[in-house]
Amino acid sequence: MNYLNRTIHADGSYPAPQSTPAPDLIPLTDEQAAMVVRYSGFVVIEEETDGSGAISCKVTPNLEAWEAWKAAQPDPLEELRAAKEDELSAACNAAIVAGMDVETSRGTEHFELTEVDQINLSTALGAVDAGASGHPYHSTRSLCRMFSADEIRAVSAAAVAHVLYHRTLCNHLLTWARRAETAEELEGIAYTAEGLPEDLAANMAQVLAAAGGGADA
Repeated sequence: MNYLNRTIHADGSYPAPQSTPAPDLIPLTDEQAAMVVRYSGFVVIEEETDGSGAISCKVTPNLEAWEAWKAAQPDPLEELRAAKEDELSAACNAAIVAGMDVETSRGTEHFELTEVDQINLSTALGAVDAGASGHPYHSTRSLCRMFSADEIRAVSAAAVAHVLYHRTLCNHLLTWARRAETAEELEGIAYTAEGLPEDLAANMAQVLAAAGGGADA
């Protein structure tokens, strides 16, 4: 035996049936309980009392209310799509901040690219472009030193290429996510150029080539 709380939700639906009896609950058969669940609580309950005082009820689906409720629910695929877009954007930002390696007079050095790093690098490039022979800068977790103008330009060029690659990759992955038609397709999209649909892969290669970029180092 199943039981139904008489208190109706604000949207007009009944709560889910329960197996534990309690005062003033509506008794339901297994078939009636299944109907309540199937129609998300949007049912009509008609109670009847026979000559002996026994209460029975008739349960029918409230199809109009149920259809209206379903139409108002968010599309599960759109929720997955929004989550995937957030995931890809976060991965892109993390990849940019992680930075890149650049060959300098000290060998291979790594340069992270937080927003502050990018501002500092832009300031350094502006100084050498204005005629300075060098500018104070530092690689990640290293002591500041004087970078030559050529070193500043090399780090700046690598940073531009690094950011360009990841912004372009993210744009193409987001385009893929926005046109995906199934949850399985969305789940299969990861932050990598591998597996891009043929048309998107070709367009990305064309954009990077035209911009003078390529695969991220």
